[in-house]
Amino acid sequence: MADGIALDAYVKETLLSIVKAVIAAQDDAMCGGFIGRAAYGGANAPKDESENVVTNVSFDLATTVEDRGTTGGAAGVKVIPFIKADVQSQVQSAHSTVSRIAFTVPVAIPRPKAQRDEDARREADERAQWERDTQMINNRDSGY
Repeated sequence: MADGIALDAYVKETLLSIVKAVIAAQDDAMCGGFIGRAAYGGANAPKDESENVVTNVSFDLATTVEDRGTTGGAAGVKVIPFIKADVQSQVQSAHSTVSRIAFTVPVAIPRPKAQRDEDARREADERAQWERDTQMINNRDSGY
C-alpha cells in the first residue's frame, strides 16, 4: 500500500489553506472586498459571534490503517493519495484495510476589513436613529 498523509495533518493543512487563501484573496485591490462578505441583515446565514459567515467544509476520504509488521513504523490513520509517482524497491509484508470516512467541519470565513468597517458605521447610524426616535416618542408622550 502506498504511503499517505496522516489524517490529522491532512485535515489541518486543508482547513488552514482554505482560510489563508480567503484572507489573501481579500487583500486583492480590485476584487478582495467581494470575497467572504457576509450578507448584511441576513437572518438565515449561520454566523459566529463576530458576524463572520460560517460555512461547512466537507471531507469524503479514503483512509487506511496499515500494519507493516515492522517495529518503529508510523502508525495511525492515513489518507490515501490518488496518484503516487515514486516507486519503492523495498519489499515488506503489509496488511491494510481501506475505509471511507466522511465528515464536515464548520469554518468561519472572515469578513473583509472594509465590510467590518462599513457594518460598524451602519450599526452606529442605526443606533443613533433609534435613540433619536426614542427621544422623540418620549418627548411627545411627556408633552414637550
